[in-house]
Amino acid sequence: MQNATIDTGPGFSAHADIEDLENLGWEFTHDYQEQADAKSESGTASYEEVKKEERNTKENYHIRLYNRGKGIKYIYSHNESGDTGEARPSGDDEKTKEDVQTLFQEGKLWKVCQRDPYFGYEEEE
Repeated sequence: MQNATIDTGPGFSAHADIEDLENLGWEFTHDYQEQADAKSESGTASYEEVKKEERNTKENYHIRLYNRGKGIKYIYSHNESGDTGEARPSGDDEKTKEDVQTLFQEGKLWKVCQRDPYFGYEEEE
């Protein structure tokens, strides 16, 4: 699929592995820390607890990227039960578009959709 491109405009959605995004510079460390802190009895997780949360997240979740007309957002998606948590802006749409193109060309995206069935529904702010 080298040189193939994908339209990341409104209606786009795709799924990607967390590690593939991290390899492109995405940072999820804050999320691992936040989740580990929430589970910790003291409210502040140890390094080992954060690493355990990171392993758990990478084993059980992936990222769904989508664009419903207000920029590209991402949400954690459980490998078995689907989306969880709140959608978040990718932070830098241009970099995200480049990253999506890279992953697409490398064959590392799945459930790629140019006409997301949820496109057109009002998205909560």
